[in-house]
Amino acid sequence: MLNRHYDFMLEDTLNTEVLNYEVINGLYHYTFKDTIFYTLSGGMRKDKGTIGGNTVIDVYKKDGLIYHVLKKEIEKFVIMRVDKEDRLEKCQIHSAQHLICALFSNEYKVKTVSFQAGEKESTIEMSFQNLDRCMLNQIEEQTNKLIRENIKIEIEYPTREEALEKNKKYEEELPFDGEIRAVVIKDIDYNLCACIHVPSLGYIQSVKFLDYEKTPYGYKISFIAGQQMINYLKEHYEVFKEARKTLAIPELAIMDGINKLLEDKQNLKKEIEELKEENFSNIAKTLTGNRLFHIFEYDSKTLKQFCAFFNSHYDKEYIFLGKYENQLHIVFNKIGKEKFEIAKKLYGIKGGGNEFAQQGGIEYNSALVTYLEGVVNNE
Repeated sequence: MLNRHYDFMLEDTLNTEVLNYEVINGLYHYTFKDTIFYTLSGGMRKDKGTIGGNTVIDVYKKDGLIYHVLKKEIEKFVIMRVDKEDRLEKCQIHSAQHLICALFSNEYKVKTVSFQAGEKESTIEMSFQNLDRCMLNQIEEQTNKLIRENIKIEIEYPTREEALEKNKKYEEELPFDGEIRAVVIKDIDYNLCACIHVPSLGYIQSVKFLDYEKTPYGYKISFIAGQQMINYLKEHYEVFKEARKTLAIPELAIMDGINKLLEDKQNLKKEIEELKEENFSNIAKTLTGNRLFHIFEYDSKTLKQFCAFFNSHYDKEYIFLGKYENQLHIVFNKIGKEKFEIAKKLYGIKGGGNEFAQQGGIEYNSALVTYLEGVVNNE
C-alpha cells in the first residue's frame, strides 16, 4: 500500500509509535506504525530529520518496510520531524523535472532517458536527435511562465484502466493489482510517480538551464531550480565578486580583464621561452669536445628541453644528467644502446629509447654518476 503521507509535502511532523527494531553494528534500525520519512527512490534522495529528538542517520526500504537508523534507543511513542528546508529543495528539483520533461515531450516528442538530482545541479537526459540553445531558452521561458501561474499539482490514485486511458505508454509498466499513484499537472503532464512533490508549481520558484551535451542516447541537460538555484547563484557570485576585486575592473568588464590576463600570460610565456633558449645557447657554448658528460641542476622536463635545443645545434655524443632534489634524470645520445642497457641492469634505472638516444630516471646515486662519467671518458 502506498504511503499517503507522501501526498503532502508540507506534512513535516508526525506522532507515531515503534513497531519493531534491531541493533546492527551498534545502531538501532526502527520500523514504525507509519512514517513521513521518504527513502531514496525515483531519483529523489531520502529525507533528513529527527525522531524523538534524535538525528536520523539513514532511511532505507527492505522487504516492504521502511527502516529508520538511529544511534540510540527511543521511547515507544515518538514525534517524527522532517527537515523542512531539505525536503522543499529536493521536491522543487523533482517537480521541476516533471514539468521540464513534460514540456520537452509535448513540444518535441522526445522521451526522458534519465534524471539525476545533484547537490549543486541536476541533469535530465532526453532522446533528442538535435538540440540547441534556442530550443532550451524556449522551454525555459515556458517553464518559468507556468511556475508564475502557480498551477496546482494533483495526486491521484487511478484504476489501471483510468491510467491507461490517460497515457498508453504505461501499458507494459502498470501492475495488474495494487495501488497506482499519478502526479498530474493540469493538462501538461500525467505521470505515474510515488515521490513527494510540491503542492503547486509556484513552490519551485524558478528554473534555469545551465548547459547541455550530446550523449549516446540523446542530450543531457543540466539545470538548477528553487533553493538549488539560490545556492548556486550565491556560490558563483562570491567567486565572481572576488575575481572582480582582484582584477580591479567593473563587473560587466570581467571578460576583458580575463582576456588581458591571458594575453599577458602568453606574452610572458614567449618571453620566458626566449630567455630560456638564450640561456641554453650560452651553456651549450661552454661544452667543448665531441664526447660530453655534464651534470645540470635541471628537473627532467628542463633537461629534455635542453637536450632538444642542443641536438638541433650540435652533432655530439653525450651523457647529460639532470639532478633535481633527490632525483636523477639521464639522457644518452649516440653513446650506444647496449651501454645504456648495462647501466640500467647495474643500477636499476627505469627507462628506454631507440638505437640513437635513451633516457631514464632513478634516485640520485653518486656511484652511478661516477660510473656514467667513466662510460664517456673511457672510450
